[in-house]
Amino acid sequence: MASIGEGEPRADFNAQGTSSASQGSALGGWRCPRWALVDRGSERAAIDDLLERVRRGLSGVLVLRGGDGVGKTRLVDYAVEAASGFRISAVAGIESEINLPHGAVHQLLIGFLPLIDDLPVPQRQALQVAFGLTAGPAPEPFLVGLACLTLLSRAAADQPVLTIVDDVHWIDAESALVLGFVARRLYADRVGMLLTVAETGVPPAFRQLPTSEVGGLPADAAAELLRSVTGTPLEQAVVDRVVADTERNPLALVDVGSHYTAEELAARAYQPVPIPVGRQLQDRYLHRVRRLPREVQEFVLLAAADVSGDRDRVAQAATARGIDAEAAESAAEAAELIEVSGTRVRFRYPVIRAAVYYGASDAERRRAHHWLGQASGSRGDADGQVWHRAAAAAGPDEDLAAGLEAAAWRARDRGASPARAVLLRSSVALTPDPGIRALREVALARAELANGHPGTAQEIAGDALPQLADSSARGEAKVVIGDALFAQGRDVEAAEVLADAATALAADPAASADALLAALDAAMWAG
Repeated sequence: MASIGEGEPRADFNAQGTSSASQGSALGGWRCPRWALVDRGSERAAIDDLLERVRRGLSGVLVLRGGDGVGKTRLVDYAVEAASGFRISAVAGIESEINLPHGAVHQLLIGFLPLIDDLPVPQRQALQVAFGLTAGPAPEPFLVGLACLTLLSRAAADQPVLTIVDDVHWIDAESALVLGFVARRLYADRVGMLLTVAETGVPPAFRQLPTSEVGGLPADAAAELLRSVTGTPLEQAVVDRVVADTERNPLALVDVGSHYTAEELAARAYQPVPIPVGRQLQDRYLHRVRRLPREVQEFVLLAAADVSGDRDRVAQAATARGIDAEAAESAAEAAELIEVSGTRVRFRYPVIRAAVYYGASDAERRRAHHWLGQASGSRGDADGQVWHRAAAAAGPDEDLAAGLEAAAWRARDRGASPARAVLLRSSVALTPDPGIRALREVALARAELANGHPGTAQEIAGDALPQLADSSARGEAKVVIGDALFAQGRDVEAAEVLADAATALAADPAASADALLAALDAAMWAG
């Protein structure tokens, strides 16, 4: 059990545990959080109401319940900052100490133990034995709970008290029983109790207590948080993809926004793989996954690697891998990692999918894509198959590159321009011949230009140009470069490059004329 001071950033306390935003001495050395609290109006109102009740001479209890990374600890920080004039005692549950009897409640009340001599003798003896301060027969749980209640009431006689237990699902059973006993008997003691608990596995002692459910942020608040973390403009489509993939989870948004540049996010946003999450959130979910049997873990990775959510494809891939697909699917669903409905399989939270996918090694991901590439699924999705086979490739492969290029043209015909660029980029990466690769780079540059990325398009086409031996191909590349320059407002340069393109395209009069007209247009804009 750890006093607040390990893990996520917390608000500062002074040496006596009194809330003080201005003082630098901290209980456990916790720092104020880096990112501002966004939205959470109803949760903050519930905390304010709890603190106001205590200030009026009453008591109150509030449980904040939600999944990993939704911001429960940040709300605890808010409570500490708002608890002006309170004496604060706080602990955080740690799984490794869950089997230490009374460890959590001892840590929570250690600052109040100088008052233990004021307790009635039976209560004092019970608490001293429970805390290992003296030897004796095992104390009655009722007396231990009553002693803790009395101790908190005595401590609050001169100053209101706020007790905080973060992650109560990781405290020992004896402490949970005592704290649940205390929470149900507080009335006019000037004591507030704030608890945070995971979405699943709420200890029985804390059920039926006043609870505020903490979920993902509203979409507009999630977008605001992401933009504030990245600090640079993001395309709306990129914001929408990240917000959807993180399910508006604040920690995931901060992780993604602080680990990737706007350009990296834009490149990933249209790929049929999860948006990565940071190490902190990834490790939290992987801890749950790695408790499962190996075959179930492999099944979950197969599901994570297939963006389509095609249940038949995942089952076919699992069976080909030698996994009992039905049993593995049932186990993953029972572990509350996935949800199955008809022909679809989806992760309960998108961040779980990202954690599973990026928590695997490169070799493990390639193996998953290999088996998925052999499966046709319920709809015979040829483009999905070629994507998986390409993702499984360890090196250049012309057949795969050609298949991806064909899929890119089909995406263009469907009006899926971002998907076209993603497929062409993969095709380029797998193309072994430099000349063919350069031709595909020009096609990729044109797709990037159509997607509104003229700088990227100019760079790609410029890199391809030296590898193009054919005059017409060089002309096409120069057209892309000229159009990209024009889109960036570099009209003089655009006119010069497009005029060169018209000359290079002389063998194709129509294409040459188009390039020349574009050059004249750019020249007119240049003045």
